[in-house]
Amino acid sequence: MDEKPGVTHYQFRLRWRGLIGTCAGRALHHPKHLTLQIRMQTPEGFLLFEVAEVDSIEAAWPLLLKVCNQRGVEPLEYRTTDTSIGPWLPVPGAPPAPPAT
Repeated sequence: MDEKPGVTHYQFRLRWRGLIGTCAGRALHHPKHLTLQIRMQTPEGFLLFEVAEVDSIEAAWPLLLKVCNQRGVEPLEYRTTDTSIGPWLPVPGAPPAPPAT
């Protein structure tokens, strides 16, 4: 029987069609790999961006940027939300986020 993966929950700030919004994401930590997901609701429907079965979170960032950019979405920042809400951190390799208002 497979063990349940460990989960780290995130919030992401994304730029899409000139607007910046916040959406949820998570990293699933399996014994031999990691899967990173962002769930985004748009007026046209639900989008899921996923990078699956990479070695580490560091390996996931460039692939996540590539997957999101193919749909015109720019991940800007992220923060953890598991025990307490962490500070916003830039997504590695992403363009700088504009100052929060």
